Amino acid sequence: SSAEVSRQMARICRQPGAAEPISGSVVEADWVWDPVLLNVDLLVIVIACLEMADNAAAAVCKMWKGAWDDTSSGRRGLRQLAELAYDFDFSHMTALPGDQLFVWEKGHGCRVVDSQLQTVSLVSLDIQNVMALTASSLGLFVAGNDPLLRRYSLDDFTLAATREKDEQDDFYFEIALTSDNTMVFALAFDHPGDGHIVCLNSTTLAVRFRFGRGGDNLAICGDELFVTARGKLEVFSFSGEHRREITGGFWSPSGVMHFDGRLFLWESGDEDEAPEEDYAKLGKRIFVLTPQGATLQVYDFPEGLAQLLPRYAPIYEVAVVDRKLILSFDNRGNEEVLQQVPAHVLIGA
Repeated sequence: SSAEVSRQMARICRQPGAAEPISGSVVEADWVWDPVLLNVDLLVIVIACLEMADNAAAAVCKMWKGAWDDTSSGRRGLRQLAELAYDFDFSHMTALPGDQLFVWEKGHGCRVVDSQLQTVSLVSLDIQNVMALTASSLGLFVAGNDPLLRRYSLDDFTLAATREKDEQDDFYFEIALTSDNTMVFALAFDHPGDGHIVCLNSTTLAVRFRFGRGGDNLAICGDELFVTARGKLEVFSFSGEHRREITGGFWSPSGVMHFDGRLFLWESGDEDEAPEEDYAKLGKRIFVLTPQGATLQVYDFPEGLAQLLPRYAPIYEVAVVDRKLILSFDNRGNEEVLQQVPAHVLIGA
C-alpha cells in the first residue's frame, strides 16, 4: 500500500548516515510522500540518492526494485570485505566461467577454487614460465616465453592450440580477450625495443598484426583496447588505431582491468612524475574509471595495510570472482617487509 511504502521510506531516511532532510526532520504525512514515492519518474530521482547501505529499499515493492536497479550504476563502489581463509599462493590467477578462479602456483601446480577461495579441484597441468593468464568459454590462455601462448580446453585442460616463439617476439607478458572470443591481444617484449602489441586469432593463435609501442598492462572494454603505458592510459580500436589518451589523478599506472562496465586502474610506486603529496599513496589505491576516463571512485587501501606495504610493492595480480575484486601483491625483493602483508585483499566490486 502507499502508506506502507511511505513508512518504508521514512524508516530508511532515519538510518544512520542518511542525509538529513532540508527541514531537519522526516516528513511523516502520507499525502506528502505518495505523489513522489509512487511516481515512476520522481521515484528514480529519490532512489538514486540512496547508498549501498540502504539496499532495503530494493525489497519494498516491485516499483522500488526497478528504480533501485535502474540507478545501481551510480552507487556501485569498491569496499573492503572480510578476508577468506585459503591455503595456496596467488602466483597467477584468472577468473573462469561460473564464478570460479584458476590459480597457478609457482612450483606447486594449478587448481580451481570457488568464490570463497576453497579448492574445487587440483589440475594436472604442467605449465612453466607463466607470465599471464586469461580465460573464457573458449578456454584457458597461458602467456609466456616458450611457447609464447597456449590455449587449453576448460573441459579437461588438454592443449588445444600453441603459438611458438618467433624472431619478432621474445615473450608475451599480458593478454586480454575480446568479448566475442575472436581475438586475443598480447603485450609483447622484443629485444632491443620498447615492445609492441600483438593481435592474434583466439582459436588458432595465429598472429593477425602488430602495432603500437607496448606498455605495462592491458584490458578490453566494449570495442576498445586500454593499455597502461608511459604514465597514461592509451585507448586503441581493435584494428590498432590510436583513439585517445586518458590522464588525470593517477601517476605511473601499472595495471588496468575491466569489469561490469568499469575500469580498475592501479599504480606502481614510481615517483618520477607524481607530486610529492601523492608519494605515500602510490601503489596503495585503485582508481575506478568509466571507459571515457571519468573517475567514479578512488579507493584507498585501509590504513593498516597501506602502512605495511613498502614503497615498491605494487599490486601483482587482480581478478574478479562473484563480484569480489581479489588483489595479490608483488613481494619480490621485499620478503621480510611483506611477511605480515596478506597475499590477497578482497574488495567488493
